[in-house]
Amino acid sequence: ARRPTTNRGSRHLRGLPVLVHEVSRRAWGLRLRRTEPELALSFRFLLPSAHYSPLILLVAAFTLVFGLLTTAPLVFAASKEQVLWAFNYWDGSEPNGGLVMDSLGSLYGTTRLGGAANGGLVFELARENDGSWTEKEIHEFSGSDGNIPEAGVIFDAAGTLYGTTGGGGAYNGGVVFQLSARADGTWSERVLHNFGSGNDGLGPSGGLILDKEGNLYGTATFGGVGGSCYLGCGIVFQLKRCKNGRWTERDRKSTRLNSSHLVIS
Repeated sequence: ARRPTTNRGSRHLRGLPVLVHEVSRRAWGLRLRRTEPELALSFRFLLPSAHYSPLILLVAAFTLVFGLLTTAPLVFAASKEQVLWAFNYWDGSEPNGGLVMDSLGSLYGTTRLGGAANGGLVFELARENDGSWTEKEIHEFSGSDGNIPEAGVIFDAAGTLYGTTGGGGAYNGGVVFQLSARADGTWSERVLHNFGSGNDGLGPSGGLILDKEGNLYGTATFGGVGGSCYLGCGIVFQLKRCKNGRWTERDRKSTRLNSSHLVIS
């Protein structure tokens, strides 16, 4: 007797239940390891190494996509953003620089605009006992003491803050400033250097670093005497802390960095 024939489609669908079960098992196994970096796995890993019809591969692909779509919300559910503070112009606007944290967990940073003179400011964010945050403007720039701080601030070992402004100062070329905390909780500002009086740089927009002796290093976007730039191609500078409490900066023209100069005492 002749064996009954089967159509080609049914022959290809014989292994479908087993394949779907296998793909589902592996996809759910992947969900259990959703925190691992292997989320973006290929079909070659999930499917057995046999040759299947396009219909079976389509079902397998659908199962894989369904598993990944149900996994994604679980992966990102653990990440939740909390807005600590929203600026309103009077307490600052356009915070571009980074943040620094003190030993009590308060955050310090700058906004390039905002404040009473719209020259930017330095702010402090303090955490309250109920988990909320309170903002305090510890210094508002007025122009003569600098304006438009583009970078954040840094602390030294004594808790003094240092930073730069891209404009303002005695020559409107930006400044390096220092903020010291008073006993009553207020802060006093001191301009350590005014840029724009010569080849000492112009428009510092980057942050500062401190060496072990307390000297400051940074960059100015323009200035210097090298290159073919209209306002100079910029400098790397050092502000040296002197024993009498003063800070000095001067140009050593023998030291070159491409088309710029290293300004160093």
